[in-house]
Order: sequence, then C-alpha cells, then structure tokens
Amino acid sequence: NAPKAVASAGVRSSVPAATPVAPSSVPASGSSAAATPQSTVPPVASAAAGQAIKVRTDLMEVELNTQGGDIRKVTLLQVSSAKDRAKPLTLLEPDAKHFYVVQTGLLGEGLPTHLSAWTAEQTDYAMGSQDRLEVRFKAAGSQGVEVTKTYVFHRGTYAMEVVFDVANKGTSPISPTGYFQFLRDGNPP
Repeated sequence: NAPKAVASAGVRSSVPAATPVAPSSVPASGSSAAATPQSTVPPVASAAAGQAIKVRTDLMEVELNTQGGDIRKVTLLQVSSAKDRAKPLTLLEPDAKHFYVVQTGLLGEGLPTHLSAWTAEQTDYAMGSQDRLEVRFKAAGSQGVEVTKTYVFHRGTYAMEVVFDVANKGTSPISPTGYFQFLRDGNPP
C-alpha cells in the first residue's frame, strides 16, 4: 500500500492578452479521437539520451532527465518494497523489467515536448533544511518562445508540482496547453 503520488500542474504564459486560447484534445494512447496537429501529443519516447538530474527531498529520491525534462525514477525513502523490506520502494524507473516514467510537455506548434532537449541549472539538488525545492529546466520553442518547466517539491509530502512558464517574445500569438502522460511496459505489476 504505497502512498499515492499527486502531481499538480499549471501553465503560466506571457502570451499577449488578446491571444485567444483554443481548447485542445489530447487523445488517450491508442484512441481514435480526432485532433488537430497542434493538439496531438508527440510520439512516445522510450529511452532517455539526455543527462540525469538527481533530486533528494526528505521523502524521495527523484531522477529527472534533460531529454524531455521527464521524471525517470522515483524512490520513496520511507516506504519499504514489498519484495525486499530492507529496500525502499521504487515507483517509477526506466528499467526493462519495470519500465514506468512520466512525460510532460506543451502542445502547440513549435513548443517544447517530452522529445525536446531541455537544459537544467545544475545536476544535483537536495532539499536539506528547506521546506521547498524548485528544479528548473529551460527550452526554446520556435519563433521566439522561451519555456521554463519547474518541478516543485515540498517537505513532508510526496506531491510534486509541474509548472510551465511560457514567454512569447515573438510576434505570432500562441496557445500553449500542458500535457502529462505515463509511459510503461506491458509487464504485469
């Protein structure tokens, strides 16, 4: 009985106020629902080629990756594995026997996705005595769009937030929409 991880997300945008925000459709994997090219989640990426970014909070060790800015591994430090009570429970990991990762990005033409290369400010983060820890990734979209994806961790909780800050420094209006998806193997749990 592992605690449930809760992720909240937001998209903050500096898009001009007159820019209309069009609703988008993100079909489930394998769905035949029609969607415009701008509102379709990019293809799933199975392996990360980027750099690992290590995060340690009071309750978790998390591995993020600059390829896509994805959540690649989550280990709950105070919860024991059912298979080996001496080891902490790993919920997410990019292992062939138990492949389970979280991918996020933005829908909209030229905006960064889980397939994009992101840059991180550093490679190791530790909460230490802080109550809040922020891990920022940056990526450039096309036509003057700059995006910051921030993971926010709080002391005493397994919850993590994902926030996108979008700065449109170009002349064309954009309508960014965040998406969040799990990628897993077909093996039984």
